[in-house]
Amino acid sequence: MIGRIYDRLSSVIRTKWYSLKYEVGKNCSFGDVKFWRCEKNSIKIGDKVTIFRGTELCAHTRRPIAIGDNTFINQRCIIRPNTSIGNNVSVGQNVMMVTDSHEIGNEEKRAGTPYFPKISIGDGCWIGANSTILGGVNIGKGTIIGAGSLVNKDCEPNSLYAGVPAKLIKRINEV
Repeated sequence: MIGRIYDRLSSVIRTKWYSLKYEVGKNCSFGDVKFWRCEKNSIKIGDKVTIFRGTELCAHTRRPIAIGDNTFINQRCIIRPNTSIGNNVSVGQNVMMVTDSHEIGNEEKRAGTPYFPKISIGDGCWIGANSTILGGVNIGKGTIIGAGSLVNKDCEPNSLYAGVPAKLIKRINEV
């Protein structure tokens, strides 16, 4: 009982603290979330968002992170700059959304100038645990990404993708 009260109080305090620097909606719940080098107002979090412990967010004013209403992000996820997550999205644990890439440099340093192609996840998606989504990918509304997948190309709406690299498994009828 005391543990639950402490956890809820900690979440409320974290939400208030994060609200001072970032745009945070109503009725959000945060575990121990890490904000790395995030500039003021570089993150927008909608209403009723839950983010579990160990998740890391990194954003810049020119490359923000936006998380829609009623979205759930499980523990130990990594969300990099220039990422947009829609409403009613569920993200499994250990998911990586990696927008960081580099131009090919010369032989002295192959990782050249960095750039951050956008990731866009549509409303109602479900991203399975241990998946990796690379920059430049758009995941259509209502799509499921199977656990352990590597998403390196756009995904159609209302479809199931899985594998390394992720491939279309089937289209899902709207309910």
